[in-house]
Amino acid sequence: MLIYDLDTPCLLLDYDAMLANITNTHTFIINKGKEIRSHVKAHKCSQLAEIQIKNGAHGLCTATLSEAEKLFKKGFDNILITRPIAEKIKIQKVIQLTQESKNIFVVVDNENTAAFIDELNSNSSLPVQIFLDIDVGFGRTGFQPDSVIQTALNIQNKKNLVIKGIQAYHGNVQHIQKYEDRKTQTLSRMQIAADIFCELKKKGFELSIFSGGGTGSHAMDVQIKELTELQIGSYLLMDAQYLEVDLYGESSYPNLKPALFVLSTVISANNKNYFTVDAGLKSIYRDSPNPIVLNETNEQLKYEWFGDEFGKIIAKVDDSNLKLGSKLKIIPSHCDPTINLYDKVYLFSDSKVLDTFEIDLRGCNQ
Repeated sequence: MLIYDLDTPCLLLDYDAMLANITNTHTFIINKGKEIRSHVKAHKCSQLAEIQIKNGAHGLCTATLSEAEKLFKKGFDNILITRPIAEKIKIQKVIQLTQESKNIFVVVDNENTAAFIDELNSNSSLPVQIFLDIDVGFGRTGFQPDSVIQTALNIQNKKNLVIKGIQAYHGNVQHIQKYEDRKTQTLSRMQIAADIFCELKKKGFELSIFSGGGTGSHAMDVQIKELTELQIGSYLLMDAQYLEVDLYGESSYPNLKPALFVLSTVISANNKNYFTVDAGLKSIYRDSPNPIVLNETNEQLKYEWFGDEFGKIIAKVDDSNLKLGSKLKIIPSHCDPTINLYDKVYLFSDSKVLDTFEIDLRGCNQ
């Protein structure tokens, strides 16, 4: 079957582009002496996680506890939950996971949460392994840098948890378009966490992991010698946001290719200046920049949102090669939340459908 025979709107994944992105990125990072902890939140698909592991990722990370639970049930291990937990029900679930595996970790960014974990885990045989989440300028989660050392000292003697490492993520740096500007921001922010990592080790903490970074900053993150692993997610998919980012600067290293698309059909052509397609807000997550329309005729087409179930393709209808029933591949603005709108993704190569993967972590938002 060809992709153009599929019902639309539907989600497509170019297998060759995806595999090239994985191979090139993993090779780049591993050759710099770092490990890869792929972020499953980007694709929410256990079959894609398996491909990442088979191609060199030593572990996985998730944004939510429920993503980690589902991955563990499917046989995955060495999972870091990168979003802090606070409420009793989640702490109890984490404790259950850590009793079943010695390679499940969770970040903490509050001393009271650490104490609560220690208290609730008092009847278990294994300690909960935590990472100290450090705010290096993003402001979303994490200890303030000047509080980390004292907090670690305050909780180091708790019997039912152990500090395994630290995490630092600078999300507001990832999409800075110019390489040198992004490099300056990345190195200065990650060095804050690196200094804390070194200071904790000097004080006797047996830390083995400094985890962090991201797709947009990975070319600079690897320059931080203390960093042991990178949390990259969007790299295998790419989107309109990341296509605006100069990932490698003047380096000759191959850039990452768009691999994720929404396939959409022209369903109305009654206006002289645009076509209407069947992919709208419920099919492509709304973010900036606008989605990018690919067209085999190289015609300049522009996508605009046109409602929940509709999109607008700006074009001169009378002069266009498009017609009713034409199908278009569209690169979404933001890959992660767009994938979360679908139950499955079609893998293809040279327009031929190869396989269908279930997006089986969709809805795992708790």
